[in-house]
Amino acid sequence: MPQLFPGIFYAILAAAPGWVLGAFFTSSVFRKMPLSELIPILARGAIIFTIWFGVITLIYGGVVWTILRSTGFLNLGMIVLMGTLPVIGYALWGIFMYGVASGWYGILPAFGIPALCISVALWWFTVGIFKSA
Repeated sequence: MPQLFPGIFYAILAAAPGWVLGAFFTSSVFRKMPLSELIPILARGAIIFTIWFGVITLIYGGVVWTILRSTGFLNLGMIVLMGTLPVIGYALWGIFMYGVASGWYGILPAFGIPALCISVALWWFTVGIFKSA
């Protein structure tokens, strides 16, 4: 039977590599930096964003997971869809409000990759491991 705790805490830990990948793919400045400068910058950002994504995951992820479980739609596809929906909504809202600017393409990988990592980890550690047991 799927259990939200402690799997949601493992999903929060997936925010750090997700943020690092999102930042690396979004910013050309990060790709041009030497590794000795890049690692400390990404480490500081990973700590801050892991806490930020952790709070969001505990609140939004917990509510969505509970609703999906109670309605019988608790599967990988729905968790990924519901996890990335706020990112897509934020990007569309920004484009609607401010128009298409040169930096808007970066919002999807910057926030979408961490959301995808968290969603897959949330499914794996709350549902996936119980299916294989």
